[in-house]
Amino acid sequence: MPSYIHAPFFDPTLNTGYTTTVANGSSVTYGDPQIGAHPPRYQNWSMGLQHAFTNSLTLTVNYVASNGHFLGGGSRSAWGNQIQPKYMKLGNLLTSKASATTIAQAAAIFPEIHLPYANYAGSIAQMLLQFPQYSSVSDAFGEVGNSNYNSLQATAAKRLSYGLTFNVNYTFQKTFDDLGTRSSWWSEKAQSSDSPQMLNATVVYNLPFGKGQMFSGNPILNKVAGGWQISGITTFREGGGWGSVGGSCNLPSAGSCYVDMNPNFTGPVRIAATPRTQI
Repeated sequence: MPSYIHAPFFDPTLNTGYTTTVANGSSVTYGDPQIGAHPPRYQNWSMGLQHAFTNSLTLTVNYVASNGHFLGGGSRSAWGNQIQPKYMKLGNLLTSKASATTIAQAAAIFPEIHLPYANYAGSIAQMLLQFPQYSSVSDAFGEVGNSNYNSLQATAAKRLSYGLTFNVNYTFQKTFDDLGTRSSWWSEKAQSSDSPQMLNATVVYNLPFGKGQMFSGNPILNKVAGGWQISGITTFREGGGWGSVGGSCNLPSAGSCYVDMNPNFTGPVRIAATPRTQI
């Protein structure tokens, strides 16, 4: 058996690279059980009122809400090993190889830019990562996402009387979460409700003809219309809200491409129905 080695015994150069001697770095995984190693947690609450207008007609109004914490996903800020969105202002410099000339050009825009370590060799984008010596950094746990749901739910219901029964329900809801993020540096919540408003209605009406019905004196109508029902099901759904418009573009180590993340972008994201182009 090998002899026991007292900590710390890890080699700090493990998987590192992007130097004058090692062209590329490898990935590294970390885990902080105090931050991410929690089981998902949900809290649900509701309150409501119900009023009976008649023996067969009721109206119910409920407030229903929930929130979730320690969900899969979420923003990791510096630990996501992505460049800050502000550096996208560097444009094509991001893909340029770091040299005295390109670093000076980048520092003219952001004075804080400099070599991360003396023997660095790689692109400007790689140089701006929080951990430029690694190709990627991943979290073994990563359950740091959050969600929040609020809704107003109203239901009008009528039990069968005078041949008529119906159920009409309306929901006004909003769901926000930070599970899908533009960048590790962006922690804003985005609305994810596919249908912010929904209305559903079901109606069944028994035609008042036939034995024991309101209009049972006409034998012809009793034969033709007796025992029939008229029913309908209707659903109205409002579409989801517009999110930020993404496109296909070159963003090294920066996360998803969104037009309005570009520091040089001004004005609305959309002109009429056509998304604007990120330059």
